[in-house]
Amino acid sequence: MKKSVSSVEDFTFENRRKKFLDKCPCYAENKPCHDMPPNELNCLLCFCPEYDTSKKEGGCKIKSKSGKWFFSDKLPKGKIWDCSDCVYPHRKDVVKKYLDKIE
Repeated sequence: MKKSVSSVEDFTFENRRKKFLDKCPCYAENKPCHDMPPNELNCLLCFCPEYDTSKKEGGCKIKSKSGKWFFSDKLPKGKIWDCSDCVYPHRKDVVKKYLDKIE
């Protein structure tokens, strides 16, 4: 478990920004991609494990109320799931939960 805890801390937005400016435009601009404090935003699960990739238009497996549909006639299904307002996979407690599952 100690390894997981240090991994979680290593992936806070603040820590990643200090070490890896070139890895993410948000780090370089010092602008978190989600509306939460940078010291609480965790980037380990940048791609949400609850995003439903089984459908072309995506979706949310946990039915988060923070997500929304983005509509465009340029998309194959006319819409795509946008979870940019959701902070669920970026909370430290959630990251720890997922790490515990894989250990």
